[in-house]
Amino acid sequence: MATEIQPEAHFFDADDTLENRQFLARLWQVLRVYFGGAKMLDKLLIEYSSEEDIPQYSPGSSEDSDLKLHWKDLSKPLKLPGKISELASKYFHSTRTVVPGVIGLLQQLSEMNMPINLVTGRRNHKSWIEMTEKNFMQNGIGTFFQEKFFTPKGTKSALNKAIVVKDQLKKYQTVNFYEDDVETAVFLAWIFEERIKVHLIYHSINKPLYAKLQIRDFPNIELLNVTEKYAKS
Repeated sequence: MATEIQPEAHFFDADDTLENRQFLARLWQVLRVYFGGAKMLDKLLIEYSSEEDIPQYSPGSSEDSDLKLHWKDLSKPLKLPGKISELASKYFHSTRTVVPGVIGLLQQLSEMNMPINLVTGRRNHKSWIEMTEKNFMQNGIGTFFQEKFFTPKGTKSALNKAIVVKDQLKKYQTVNFYEDDVETAVFLAWIFEERIKVHLIYHSINKPLYAKLQIRDFPNIELLNVTEKYAKS
């Protein structure tokens, strides 16, 4: 018996969508894209120009899958646990605070009985997952999500999100995706067209990128100022 297709679901990125990046991390992202010419987006669209090009989602490590994605392989220990960049990155992620207005948005969606899920570029590793879940609980957003998808090592965050969206569109007519990264937003909007609505989380520092990547040319991208719209006065 075929599974009934539901009308819609809501998927959230983590950093600068649910939890605030530190200023320097946010600034680096802007400078990378603005002066780097959106190289990541260009490379993705060369290799993956349509939904048919996006690999199939695989929860395991089957040799038959398009990519060996290990969403369920959570127990492997980190290699080189003393690696400074890894430890520093994890520490700064663990101290991030919730974006003002996000709890109001999540509460509204929850009251409407909307499916709410997490799709993040954070690593699919036990220590990262535990840190994320602990910080979400501390920030008051840990109980909203039905499913959580992290990114396998070696897979680009934007591609991982597209793989998850492609799979979820088997269950939902429309996917609402909340994202702060402009390149990722354009990539998802390009690939899935009218089947996705990308809610691009507004940050004033990102203004130069909105013009550079011409987001106004995409009718399925909406700039969303969560703080202004949902934060309680």
